[in-house]
Amino acid sequence: MRYYRPDVFGGLVILRRILLLFAACAVILGAASSDPGCLAACEPVATDSPRTLVLALDGVPLRLVVQAKEQGAYAGFEPPQPMISTFPSVTNVAFTAILSPFGVDHAGGYEVSFFDLEQNKVVGSNPFGYQDRLFAWRDAFDVTSRTIGSKFKTYTRPKKVSLDAVTKAEDVLYDEPSKELVLAHIGAADALMHLRGDKAMLQLLMELDGRIQEIKERHLATFGRPLRVVMLSDHGNSAIKIHRAKGIKKALRKADLEVVKGLSDKHGQVVAPTFGIVGYGALFMHEEDAETASRAVVENPRVDLAAWLSSPTEMFVIADVGAAVVHWRQKLDGGWKLSYVPVDGDPLAYESVLDRLQISGRLDRDGFADEDDWFLETASSEYPDGLRRLIYSLTGTYVDNYATVVFSLKPGFAWGWTSAHLSSKLSGGRLEGTHGGLDYDSTVGFFMTDDPAYQPATAVRAEQALAPFAGMNDCLIVADDEAEDEDGHGH
Repeated sequence: MRYYRPDVFGGLVILRRILLLFAACAVILGAASSDPGCLAACEPVATDSPRTLVLALDGVPLRLVVQAKEQGAYAGFEPPQPMISTFPSVTNVAFTAILSPFGVDHAGGYEVSFFDLEQNKVVGSNPFGYQDRLFAWRDAFDVTSRTIGSKFKTYTRPKKVSLDAVTKAEDVLYDEPSKELVLAHIGAADALMHLRGDKAMLQLLMELDGRIQEIKERHLATFGRPLRVVMLSDHGNSAIKIHRAKGIKKALRKADLEVVKGLSDKHGQVVAPTFGIVGYGALFMHEEDAETASRAVVENPRVDLAAWLSSPTEMFVIADVGAAVVHWRQKLDGGWKLSYVPVDGDPLAYESVLDRLQISGRLDRDGFADEDDWFLETASSEYPDGLRRLIYSLTGTYVDNYATVVFSLKPGFAWGWTSAHLSSKLSGGRLEGTHGGLDYDSTVGFFMTDDPAYQPATAVRAEQALAPFAGMNDCLIVADDEAEDEDGHGH
């Protein structure tokens, strides 16, 4: 059973992937090749050119990397920049976006457990078959966790597992010397943040700095080539103790909506799956019930805001402070222009943004501004890049089974399984923070590199963060004579 969902941004994603492939070719070849397939990447690589190691630290907020650098770590790195995540600001969606330039497939849902629209039921709600439900983004990583056993270790010894992942990444550098790009996902970092908080993560970051320097020095001594290191995270994490957001399903029932496990042709039904302990919610229903459900959940004092599509190019955002309507339209160059019109309030607190866009002449006569201008003006706001991220979440940009209504919780609250809360108590006795919401702390990860040529000038979107590195491993490197072993075989 598939319900109407206007995939209005789908064409933009395809176009951007094509453009990002060209960009990657230009980076690798110095824009010397005119071959659209980037085949010239098979040309010999200069012996003094760097290889690239990407360390993706799951769930590490910008604030802690800034602190680590202020304490003297990462002296050879450029200043960390904000990495603006997706909405929901969760791993599976965010890494699908980050690795979209590498051609990874959409995620099935926002989480491992999700409501499958065709099967009309929640799937993946038990641990059996975990490996079969892993999302495509994991296949792009050379190092990542893939089994239930590894997940168990992640939540019992997160610091050790994080450092072990870095060691595995170094092993790949030596075991596969033809790889110009090695991608490592440090998934246990997110568990460390949830269970041990800022202090433990700062300790890991300080220790990791020394480990990275050792890897770089050894790589240069072994291969005679420098190693470029890129570090980033997929989303942020709050720094406060988390409480459960109770009463959401009760609010839906109070609005005469029947909470069900699967939808029929009957209206007035809603599927409300929960996932782990996260700061957002996703509701599935017939479009005619979207406004009713949105207004119902916003009545809950733990819910910050909710959004739904009222047409293929119109979205409503509501909060207890009022509502706003968002429109978008495609530009001739393939980008998008967005408008935000407060109706009886300002749920995203963007009125000052509108003023700046108006004064600077970037708002046209119809109230539309370029999506890049919206990004620049809202990247440091309470809801970074909120318009585009909400639209993407409701139009299937990175997720196949996307919701009819999405909502974001207020800071300090999470909605999820009781078992997840119990697990956090068994592991550490306290859930230090969470993510998933539209808010700044949940959203903002970091991007940092030791190569100024790849440093973003300002904040960077998830799908742009690794775009310059896509395609580096598309062709095998042709070694020159000086790189041969004594037996005449190249490395």
